[in-house]
Amino acid sequence: KPLQVLRDAAVKEIVMAGAIKRPSLKDLRPDLWATKFFAASGAASLGDDGLLKALIKALEGEGFGVVGIDQLLPDIIAPKGVYGAVSPSENDLADIKLARQAALSIGAADKGQGAIAFEGKVIAEEDADGTDAMIGRSGKGGVLVKVSKPGQETRADLPTIGVTTVDAAARAGLKGVAVEAGRALVVDMKAVVEAADRQGLFVIGIEAESTLIYVIAGEASGDILGARLMAQLKDKKDDIQFAGIGGPKMIEQGLQSLFPMEELSLMGIAEILPHIPKLM
Repeated sequence: KPLQVLRDAAVKEIVMAGAIKRPSLKDLRPDLWATKFFAASGAASLGDDGLLKALIKALEGEGFGVVGIDQLLPDIIAPKGVYGAVSPSENDLADIKLARQAALSIGAADKGQGAIAFEGKVIAEEDADGTDAMIGRSGKGGVLVKVSKPGQETRADLPTIGVTTVDAAARAGLKGVAVEAGRALVVDMKAVVEAADRQGLFVIGIEAESTLIYVIAGEASGDILGARLMAQLKDKKDDIQFAGIGGPKMIEQGLQSLFPMEELSLMGIAEILPHIPKLM
C-alpha cells in the first residue's frame, strides 16, 4: 500500500518526476484506495492532465504536499530565445507558429503536448505514444514544437526535451525544436546545445500564450451556431484556441471535440442514467 509506505517513512511532500506512462485498464491491480479514487474521479473518462489533476487533489486530501520539479530545479525551466549557434529561418518561424497552434489545440483536448509542421502543413501530432513516436512517424523535415496544455497542472508532466529529443529530431531530418519558455523543461541545457550545434539544429524557447474558449453543443442546430460564433471570434483575434464538444461544423472551425457530440444528445431518464459518468 504505497500511501502507508509514505506515511511510515514520514514523507510530507511528493515530487512527480520522469516519464509518466498511463497503464491500460486491464493492467491495473488497484487496492481499495485506488478503487475509490477511480470511482470518485471518473478516471476512465479523463485525459492525462485531468487524471493527474485528480490524483494530485487526492494526494493533497490525504495530507501530502505536491511540489513541482520546477520549484526545486528552476535552472531547468526553458528560457526564451535561441539556445545555440543555429537560428530558425523565417520559414521555420512560420512552421513553429503553425505547430504551436496545433499543439495547443490537441492540448486543449488533453491529448498531447507536441506537433510537427513542415512547409506550412502540420504533419504529425503527439498522442499517447509520446514525442519519440511522433517524431518517428513524421517523415523527413519540419520543426517540432512542445508546449504545455492550456490550464495544465504544472506540478506534473510538463513538456520536456533533452539530448535524446535532439538526437531523434536529427535522425528524422527535422530542422529544429521549439519549447514553451517558462512552462517546459530542458534537461542538461549545455548538453542539449552541444548536440544541437553539432547536428546543425536550432533549439528555441517561445511564448505560447493564447486565448482558450470552451464551446459545447449537443445537437445539430447548436453545432451550426457554435461554428458561426467560432468563425466570428477568429476574425477578431488570430491567437485563439477552441476546446469542448461539437459536431462537424465546429470541427471545421478548429474544435478538438473531447468526444462525439452525439453522446450528449440524450432524452429521458432511461437514456441519461447510463451516461451520467460521461456527462459529468
